[in-house]
Amino acid sequence: MSGPLVSVIVPYYNNEKTLPLALASVKAQTYENWECLIIDDGSEQNPANIIDKFKERRFRLILCGENRGRGYARQKGLDSAIGKYIAMVDADDWIYPDKLAKQVDYLESNPEVALVSSGMAIIGETGELAGVRKFGEKIFEPLKAPMYLPIPHAPSMIRAEIAREAGYDAHLRIVEDYDFLLKISLKHSFATLSEPLYAYTEFATLDLKKMMASQMAMAEVVQKYRSQYPKEVQKLLSKMSLKAFGYTALFALGAYKHLIVWRTRRASNSELAKFLAARNTVYSI
Repeated sequence: MSGPLVSVIVPYYNNEKTLPLALASVKAQTYENWECLIIDDGSEQNPANIIDKFKERRFRLILCGENRGRGYARQKGLDSAIGKYIAMVDADDWIYPDKLAKQVDYLESNPEVALVSSGMAIIGETGELAGVRKFGEKIFEPLKAPMYLPIPHAPSMIRAEIAREAGYDAHLRIVEDYDFLLKISLKHSFATLSEPLYAYTEFATLDLKKMMASQMAMAEVVQKYRSQYPKEVQKLLSKMSLKAFGYTALFALGAYKHLIVWRTRRASNSELAKFLAARNTVYSI
């Protein structure tokens, strides 16, 4: 296998129905030099049987014991990873077959960039392509202050030494991804590829209680920067309050699915064709 090793971290907690697809998408990668760490965060169903069916020596199961939350699970994976680069696949999502290859090529060609993310395919309630979310193709300079981040965490590939320098907060059960990316993006340049390379099951995760809890937890993360960025943090906290109010109103009106529609555009014919080809490849594993 040529090229640097990529460590793919898959946090798992009672996702037995969706884990097979996530793992199939890793096995389907055109880039072959990877290891995949499945981090079982105290699930009721041990995923060993699912993993064993793939007969893939590059899959490695790591047990957390009791349920400690996503921050602990992701850090456990980071501590166990041996790759030059760190990538993510959440256990209810999947990745396009060329994702690792394209991101490794980008990071190898752009040594000044700490991480590269990508666009996302938004998966509907029956597995169809509901739309795409793209973030442009550019390199961002380090952020000047905390803000809503211009790139998503899930599709990101990160240089391992920078990921370890930032680390996941093991005490955060949610928004550990925002905290992690914020620490990196305040210090380092980062980038995004425009094309969708990550299939995100957002419709299945819409829940007002969870969304409100995430906004509150994000506000607590931002508070850590108040002494260094007092005006910027106050402005961001105000935005978070308005966003939480908007979420509540949309759910009260039964219009919560508009949250996804507003942030997503219809896929082009070429984007749909690539999605269908990627899905067929992953489903065939």
